[in-house]
Amino acid sequence: MGELIAGRIICGLGVGLMTSTVGIYQAETVPAKTRGRWLTLQLLVFLAVSGFLIPLLPESPRWLVKHGDFDEALEVLIRLQGPERASERLAKIVEADTLEKQKTTNEFRSLFTAGSAQNFRRLCLACGIMVMHQLNGISLSKPQMRPFLVFGAAYQTASFAIIAALLALGPTHDSKVYGIAALVVMFLYYGVNAATWLGPSWAYPAEILPLQIREKGLALGNICYWLFQFLIVEITPTALANIGYRFYIILACFNLCSTLIVYFCYPETKSWSLEELDFLFARKYGGVTEAEIRTLDKTTTQQVKPQMQEHVNNATENDVKGDDSK
Repeated sequence: MGELIAGRIICGLGVGLMTSTVGIYQAETVPAKTRGRWLTLQLLVFLAVSGFLIPLLPESPRWLVKHGDFDEALEVLIRLQGPERASERLAKIVEADTLEKQKTTNEFRSLFTAGSAQNFRRLCLACGIMVMHQLNGISLSKPQMRPFLVFGAAYQTASFAIIAALLALGPTHDSKVYGIAALVVMFLYYGVNAATWLGPSWAYPAEILPLQIREKGLALGNICYWLFQFLIVEITPTALANIGYRFYIILACFNLCSTLIVYFCYPETKSWSLEELDFLFARKYGGVTEAEIRTLDKTTTQQVKPQMQEHVNNATENDVKGDDSK
């Protein structure tokens, strides 16, 4: 028993570290148009392969900017996106980082503040999607993310309503037809859930959280995810034994609420860079005007442009020398 407990603790720590960092790293390094596809694909990668490849990966450019290492951030961006786009991308990252730091005093306290970056609003979105993924009953290049989530939650609502009806109306004994029908609906539910909620529920928090609180915010999202998974796993046997088919009605209600919450409260993130999402929240909820953003963009460009141009020129010269040597 001691070995099992120790193994479970080690595995739990490993899974926690992976789920807290992999989504952030991919969200910060993958281009916006293909970000969701790669974030979902990472769920299929074996941990052993990931562990072998991690030492070969470059550091996240956004993490480097957050800690003031502009030189290495530009070098990483040149490797990831080429010298032509690296300077423009670094300027946007620095601009978003400056916007988020304007009123930030303490990282932990900033998790629960609004400000121009709307940290608390975005933290609620990240934690909310994790909680909804568990309450939809799962413990029993993508298109746009919001329609997928809305469709998945609506379909799951119908699935649990059908299962509840079959179990409520079916004969108490020898009801093979009703049982098979309920089983088919349950398998279809799992298929739709895997296609619509499994990947996006991990991808969305890494995309929606601002740079300054991304690590801590995603960690809180993961805590919500595993706590509510524990809750569902613990209460399901007792609920089925005591209230039977009515438990599926409760799950249908959870999914209906998820459908409405995602539709009305969650912004689409497809094809938006992480910095563009910062500016979106700043304009829509943070009271930042277009004029202020343009001023910030001009100031940031003047500060970092000479440094960026030097690195881009050096990278271009190295590429030319490499081609000549061949």
